Amino acid sequence: YALALDQLCTHMGRIMFMFPSVMWALTHATFYFEAGGPVLTLLPFWQTKAFICAVGIKFHFGLFMTMELGPFPWVCFAMWFALMPKQFWDWAVPQRYQPDFSVRDAYMAALPGAGKSTTILLDDVVSAATGRSPYDREGGGDAAVVRQRRA
Repeated sequence: YALALDQLCTHMGRIMFMFPSVMWALTHATFYFEAGGPVLTLLPFWQTKAFICAVGIKFHFGLFMTMELGPFPWVCFAMWFALMPKQFWDWAVPQRYQPDFSVRDAYMAALPGAGKSTTILLDDVVSAATGRSPYDREGGGDAAVVRQRRA
């Protein structure tokens, strides 16, 4: 077990080390999570992705509590939170704190001298990344149709 190394072990890790059956179970759970967790985050179901991300956050919190690993757990927290699906953030963040502007509006505000070609390029990037037009807030729009209407 990694907790047998005194230079890595915290006080909580020493307490955990006194329970070999728990350590055996957590060792096997760690192996299976590290083997299958990242693959399961690629599934298209947002509930599965949110569950795996929550397990990953709890896993790295356990590492933080039992081992001295420097900034590694904090970097992993940031990674797991970044992988959380949009539906989780819509649920977790109240509507009053969510922005009421689109990604395109944010890009155009950052690029005040952008011309028509930059606008079309940004529309295509946003459409490819999100699967919807930046002008269609409800989704299902087509950026090419919007571009034809605008021209």
